[in-house]
Amino acid sequence: MIAKMFKWVFPVVVLLSPHNAMSQAYKNPYSHKGNKILYDMEGRTLWADSLGYITLEGDILAASDLQPVYFDKGKDGFSNYIDSCYYNGPAYNHDEFQFSITFHLIFKENMNIEEVRLAAPSSSKITPELRSYFVDCVFKTNGRWRSAEKAHGTYAYVQTCTFY
Repeated sequence: MIAKMFKWVFPVVVLLSPHNAMSQAYKNPYSHKGNKILYDMEGRTLWADSLGYITLEGDILAASDLQPVYFDKGKDGFSNYIDSCYYNGPAYNHDEFQFSITFHLIFKENMNIEEVRLAAPSSSKITPELRSYFVDCVFKTNGRWRSAEKAHGTYAYVQTCTFY
């Protein structure tokens, strides 16, 4: 009886457990939604479940090889910084619409940002100018990133920011 119950309860518990886009390792934050491939806002492949992260140069980085980093002011600090960039920037035109952007950052061993990729729903009203502005804002954070572990290799960070 217990074996039958465990057979059904364990998969349900696993399916209902919350998914964390940035836990111990960098993961495709959309893989839990059934997507096999994630594209950035430019339409270039960003992530493939069977491969991992795909750089702008076409190199494949396995999720297990990407070391996590954190912003010096924490997750909320990064969100606050991105909010201030948007609401104080030239692209803000006081339109009332909600949108989310997922920021994907790749760092090299010196903790300098190597590339910034943005992903958002295809129905998003985000202009190319706003995308470029966000990328510029993120590159201005160089020097403010820390590694939880001093490992060698490539570092990564992913966070979704929502604007109202």
